[in-house]
Amino acid sequence: MTIVVIHGPPGSGKTTNAATLARFHGVSTIVDDGACMGQRFPAGDALVLTTRSPDEVREWQAQSRRFGPLTFVPIATALKSIGAQPPRQKRVKSKGESR
Repeated sequence: MTIVVIHGPPGSGKTTNAATLARFHGVSTIVDDGACMGQRFPAGDALVLTTRSPDEVREWQAQSRRFGPLTFVPIATALKSIGAQPPRQKRVKSKGESR
């Protein structure tokens, strides 16, 4: 069983690159816990996209009574592995700053 957990903040490119990341890791099931809160942890090969910490993911796995090894990959490492760039962050102007 292969469960790869890609973790990172919202807007970091997890969902945008999900299909490519799944192919890279050789899995066909993608679970985006931001879009599917409350669902059970996957039982078989899967790519899990999350903003949760590794400890929170392990707790979710245990509560779902699913067991097996997990591979945690930070989103920056995952994007680098597929040759993708992180999304550009919008720059917030400070008060009084002109265009």
